[in-house]
Amino acid sequence: MRKKCLFLLFFLLLSPFGLAGINKKVRPVNGILLPRIGFPAFIEPNSSFEVVLAGEIKQIRSSIENDLSSYELALERASYNSSENLTYLTLHAGDVNSGLYSLIIESEKGVFREPNCVSVKESWELPLTVFWVSDTHYDNSKGQLHLAARFRRHIWTINFFSPDFAIITGDVCNNPPEGLFIGAYHELMNLQCPIVLIPGNHDHSLKGDFFTKYLAPSNASLDVGPVHIICLDTGPGSLSGNITKDQKEWLVKDLESVSEKPIKMLLIHHPLFTIWNTTEVSVEEIVNILVRYNVTMVLSGHMHESYVFEDPILMVTNPNSYGKGIERARPGFRVFELTSSGEIKWLKSLYEPIYLEEFEILVFQANDGEAKGFSAYLYNGLPRRVSGKFRVKLATEPLEAEGGKIIQLNRTRDGKFLVTLEVDLEPQQEKLVKVWAEEDVDPPHYINLSKSITYGANTNVIWVNVTARDRILGVKNVTLKYSTNNATWNDVQLIRLNEILFTGRFQVQKDVPVVYYTIEAVDAAGNVEIRGGKIEFLPEVTESEEAKQTLITWKLIVIPALILIILIIIMARMKGR
Repeated sequence: MRKKCLFLLFFLLLSPFGLAGINKKVRPVNGILLPRIGFPAFIEPNSSFEVVLAGEIKQIRSSIENDLSSYELALERASYNSSENLTYLTLHAGDVNSGLYSLIIESEKGVFREPNCVSVKESWELPLTVFWVSDTHYDNSKGQLHLAARFRRHIWTINFFSPDFAIITGDVCNNPPEGLFIGAYHELMNLQCPIVLIPGNHDHSLKGDFFTKYLAPSNASLDVGPVHIICLDTGPGSLSGNITKDQKEWLVKDLESVSEKPIKMLLIHHPLFTIWNTTEVSVEEIVNILVRYNVTMVLSGHMHESYVFEDPILMVTNPNSYGKGIERARPGFRVFELTSSGEIKWLKSLYEPIYLEEFEILVFQANDGEAKGFSAYLYNGLPRRVSGKFRVKLATEPLEAEGGKIIQLNRTRDGKFLVTLEVDLEPQQEKLVKVWAEEDVDPPHYINLSKSITYGANTNVIWVNVTARDRILGVKNVTLKYSTNNATWNDVQLIRLNEILFTGRFQVQKDVPVVYYTIEAVDAAGNVEIRGGKIEFLPEVTESEEAKQTLITWKLIVIPALILIILIIIMARMKGR
């Protein structure tokens, strides 16, 4: 009954436009249309995979590389489609080690490099573990930086669970500006496992197909061993989604071509119960197609709530993955295992996601290979034991670990040390995990505050970024206080954007000439560093006024001079006549 009511509710909504087929006209940021950071190639050693390049590329040398290894690829086939202006390649990987690799194409037109787009595993046979999150709404604009911070925490959480692959079912970015897609693209480079992305309504823009340009194609499919994944774009609409006749026809052909695959997953952003377009394709038609071709499950997002329908096929909708909520709207993610028997095992349960407050990871040290240690806080609120891994890059070889066990140590190609730390968490356990090359006895060594000021009619708003670095374990916390009289102090609420950067804002009355501040940075070993300073407002305003006065003065000199020169030229020409 509840399902029927939902159908009736969304049947009343208007439908947006839909798209059919990969957008082959978009030039990807790295010149590689396939595979992509959000649409990888899943291969085994001594196997081949397809690559699509923008434009006509003739002289080709290809390779894959990561922190540990670099391998040349053999070119098996190459062809150019002039109508599409695309070059199609078949590349062969030899005896390569398992791992996630970037693809490098060297040609007469330059070097193309797509990060984290080739995933190699000894065997992609079942079982396979999947980490699934939806509606991340990445946003790096002012006032929305908490969304960027949460996105980075998802990256660390996915890395910890170390799934065979991850999924984001749409609304990867919060709004259409191109800068958001650039930001999300750079954050995804920190992933240590492959990820499959599909667009949501927030990933569409009238200014361009930025999703395809930076992240992944849509209306496409790929194979992860015996698992066939279909990525369908349900359009830029708000509440309701749309599937066109072209998309339906492509879906049928795609499913017909993979009838032997035991597991078939459809990834869409809008749940099927929100698909409605009387002139194109109805939800009943799509469901009938999925049932006919034995599709295993449909995963979606968009509603910011959790829904599960098991009949006639399994359809699961994830909630959003940020902020707060109640009941089915509580933000969270799901982790599940695709088994060889066809059973789907959920880490928590089919009917409830893992809520954000049930499993937390907060990392205190940047994973850039510059530090001599690493630390992170973890909390497991689930009623079962959870095991995971941290894979961190250090400047020197680690000596000890606490809260976890070093299970692997490799030397990277640039001379750093890649440490794999295994961590077990019992139910309701919280833990501070550390690994270090020397004891952390010094406080954070670098603390800096940068600011921008918005001058208002009655108040001035100060936006601050506080950077704090530590040589070994990392910065656990930073607090900022300000005072207008150097006597009474107020706290500034800071958002942790990443391991070293904190941001916040506060406001003061317009007539306040100076603000004093103190920063307290505490590292993961408990060492404290305090710095102070002040922000002066009048000099900046005075400087602006002086600039205006200077500009006016120059105008008073230059404009009359120009007029005089023009008059002299005119008079000279008249005299010459």
